[in-house]
Amino acid sequence: MAANSSSVRATIPDGQQNTRRKIHNSCDRCRSRKTKCIDPGPCRYCARIGAPCKTATPRRKRPYYHVTEEEYQCSMRILEHFFPDRELNLSSLRAIAHDINNGISPWGLPSRSDVSIKQSPESETGHEAEYNEPEIESLKALHDPLGCLMRDSLGKYRYIGAHSEIPFNAAVCSMTDESSKKRPDIILPPKVGSFPPSLPPTSPKHSRSINNDVYLPPREASDYYVSRFFQEVHCTHWFYAGETFHSRLEATYASSDEMQSKSWLCALYSIFAVGAAAQEGGDARQRRSSSSLTLDTRTSADYISLAKELIPSIYDEADIDSIRALAILSIACENLGFRVTSYLYIGASIQIAYSLGLHRDQAPESGKLFEREQNRRVWWTVFMLDQEIASRGGSPCLIDERTLRVETVFPSEQIIYPGIFTPLWWLSTSVILSRLKREIIQAVYQERSSHTKTISFSGISILLSSLRKWHQTIPSHLKLDVPVPPSQKRAIAVLHLQYWNATILLCRPFLLYLVLKTESIASGKMPWFEDMGNICIDAALNSLKILQQMAADATLSSLTAFDSTCILRVVMIFILAYARTHLCQYQTHLEKCVQLFRGMEQVGFAKIVAEETPIRLADLGVLKEGDEGSESGVAGVLLDDDLIAQLWGGLDSTFMTPLHGGESLGLAFDDTGAFDVGGDMQIVDGDQGPRFDGLEEDSGFGLC
Repeated sequence: MAANSSSVRATIPDGQQNTRRKIHNSCDRCRSRKTKCIDPGPCRYCARIGAPCKTATPRRKRPYYHVTEEEYQCSMRILEHFFPDRELNLSSLRAIAHDINNGISPWGLPSRSDVSIKQSPESETGHEAEYNEPEIESLKALHDPLGCLMRDSLGKYRYIGAHSEIPFNAAVCSMTDESSKKRPDIILPPKVGSFPPSLPPTSPKHSRSINNDVYLPPREASDYYVSRFFQEVHCTHWFYAGETFHSRLEATYASSDEMQSKSWLCALYSIFAVGAAAQEGGDARQRRSSSSLTLDTRTSADYISLAKELIPSIYDEADIDSIRALAILSIACENLGFRVTSYLYIGASIQIAYSLGLHRDQAPESGKLFEREQNRRVWWTVFMLDQEIASRGGSPCLIDERTLRVETVFPSEQIIYPGIFTPLWWLSTSVILSRLKREIIQAVYQERSSHTKTISFSGISILLSSLRKWHQTIPSHLKLDVPVPPSQKRAIAVLHLQYWNATILLCRPFLLYLVLKTESIASGKMPWFEDMGNICIDAALNSLKILQQMAADATLSSLTAFDSTCILRVVMIFILAYARTHLCQYQTHLEKCVQLFRGMEQVGFAKIVAEETPIRLADLGVLKEGDEGSESGVAGVLLDDDLIAQLWGGLDSTFMTPLHGGESLGLAFDDTGAFDVGGDMQIVDGDQGPRFDGLEEDSGFGLC
């Protein structure tokens, strides 16, 4: 044995006997002999036969990943959220992963994986265009980055953002106006009314006395004002629990002046201002009860003045009542034409809410459960009002969840009943839609720098899909085709009008560009633009259907600017549809819109648009003013080829107002099949979900 050992050692080169160590690798020759190699080699076998030793690297074993139960459950909950109607098992998960790897979106939307190429170092050396998404040159700019300016009645120029109705309506109405081309950055003022309107001087009898006695209207008038407010305004903008409000109102009429807070009195005056405006409009319901109603001698403007006198005290109090008072006063001021004042008041209301921690769901330790739920409802009401008033006035929203962390949960319907005029779960459903509107504004109308990534068609499709999913998943008792109590018809109709308004907000820039710059759109891109325009027109037709039903149900209201703004929005879409197609049916729809305007109470913003809309339509040649004895006051224009050429043939397609020709919106093509003529464009259709391959007329409210 010793001899054998010495003979083996003799065959090993000098200098390696003391450096032997076993390793787990084997060379190609001695692998089958199950001997161990020596590092450095050669191994014993190769050294003995004098052959070169090559160590083979074995295949690596796959690592074993540990997944905790919590991680697995969270992952499954996330997947179930994005795939609610799909069974998640091994085969379905493999199919989803396979589609994603192949660039196919599991939701049927354009996928970004086929064009989302990471920028390589070569981009810095001149190959940048090869990796960037190609921009759409024909729709590089739809909105001016600085918005538009409009001169108010005080002689001051006010900024109006592109997401507002005002610059869009001005762009539509100025299509055939030569004078607007001289200063395209200035929006022409309205032909009827002024913003803000001039207030009449307050007479001494309407001023508060030296000892600050509180003026309250006769009780019958007060009941009428409060009733109208709760039916038409409070049903969609919740501020008070019904029982709590009426008990406080009783105490106000019965108690001394010193016991009333200034914020509560300001809220009452604002409510009286809303109700008094209805009385001034000669409402039929008010005329029927005029024999038993003690008419108030003060007007809506008088109550606005009384409420404004309390503003300094409200700022000092800065409590939950102050939030209510400023928000209600904002609603009243906006309807009377004081847009800037309304925006300032809702901003002050939000700032007070910030100071109270309502956006963090904060509550004092002594706060009761009822008070906490009440504050939550007030916060979400102000949240939606911020988006509505800012959008109608063309100003930025004051609540921006991109930088502000909102932790307030939705209020419980079991603790605080929303009232007989507001359906259950209406508030939470509306807040979700309000957030979708904010995303649309930030994606389509946001003033972005040149370094910001352009909007992609897949992003527009995702927003459309989100709106459609919201519409399909709303609670069944909030749908239009479900019987509801008469007191809740207005709230449900407003909810669906908000949905179609959001669709129009997303698609109307494409319809406007399609009308004004058709010749500059490439033939391959035209189907996509036409589909977006059809979606916009379809949304306007569905809105008109809801508005007509509201008129039949006597739920259209002139006490807020919402209803009349919705009708005006539909009017502008029909004007573009007529300019695009020259079909007489859109003239008929415009006549219906004018009838809706004139059937409303002629107060506030509704009165202004009812007077100005026929004038604008006549200027555009779409409708002409009819005889005084006609029901609608307008008559259609008999169309022929010569008249169409006269009205629209001289349209200057090179002229672009600031809304048309700005550079804040650029679209990037992120799927190669977006403009395939044979491809299907998924669109939104009323209550029946998505439709494909064009639009069909449905009971007079579809597309031709």
